Amino acid sequence: ILCRYLLFGPWTLAGIIVYTTYIAANVYCLEVWKLPALKVGLRAANLALINIMPLYLGPHLSFLADLLGISLKSFRIVHRSAGIISFVLVLLHILVVIARGIGGFSLSVPENLYGAGGSALPLLILLSIPTLRKPSYELFLRIHQALAVLLTYAT
Repeated sequence: ILCRYLLFGPWTLAGIIVYTTYIAANVYCLEVWKLPALKVGLRAANLALINIMPLYLGPHLSFLADLLGISLKSFRIVHRSAGIISFVLVLLHILVVIARGIGGFSLSVPENLYGAGGSALPLLILLSIPTLRKPSYELFLRIHQALAVLLTYAT
């Protein structure tokens, strides 16, 4: 009834090392210990874009997996990791903007449209939860692709 690895898959030493290195590289690039909060927030936004760019290199996951010569299962792990890290970095960016206390959020300001379109990222993460994804995978896939296009427009 309950799937064995519903949210987190089986962990291997190599997987732990790769994930830890990936997270450490992003934290190192943020330079949280050296920069003021405003710079960390801007850097988090830029790092989110850098992390999400490889996800747009092809029309479908299987195409990129074949192109890179890796298994589809491995590429799905890379896709999921990049999406989660990008989500966390965007969340950090949003928290810094809110903590800075920037006035209003008028949609007549062009830069604010990016934030409105960027709301697609949390929806992408939410829809990727297996409980929501599995009942109708085709519907999930089309919504995921549409939100990815919206996110591309927002950036």
